[in-house]
Amino acid sequence: MAHHGVDQDEYRRLSDLLAVGLAVVSTRQGPHDLLVTVDSYLDISYDPPTMGLALYGLSRAAEAVEEAGHCRLSLLAEDQQALADRFGTPGAPPQGMLAGIEAGRTADGDAILPGALAHFARASSRASTPPLTAC
Repeated sequence: MAHHGVDQDEYRRLSDLLAVGLAVVSTRQGPHDLLVTVDSYLDISYDPPTMGLALYGLSRAAEAVEEAGHCRLSLLAEDQQALADRFGTPGAPPQGMLAGIEAGRTADGDAILPGALAHFARASSRASTPPLTAC
């Protein structure tokens, strides 16, 4: 889903960073933050700026994104492997996921990880064929 008011040149510059590899998806699940490491995302279009993200449809992360209706994709810098490991741990409880991290917030409440190369706000949409959820 494209976001109106996004500068296409800035989107192109930031989406070129996608070759870096790992990213973290953040959203809210009730009163808790839910963050998960992903490597399945891609730049779909520069005009209009559009980013695709796939989450396994039966996962807790996909359920949380679908319920919230939005998420934040943070592209991790090379020195943020520890964050990728932290949020890539299967079955991690959502309580305290951001303990010790001074994360910012979007207007929707999604976490913005400090030091990430770029952030992309996404409105979620259910993929037509489960088990993938697009964000």
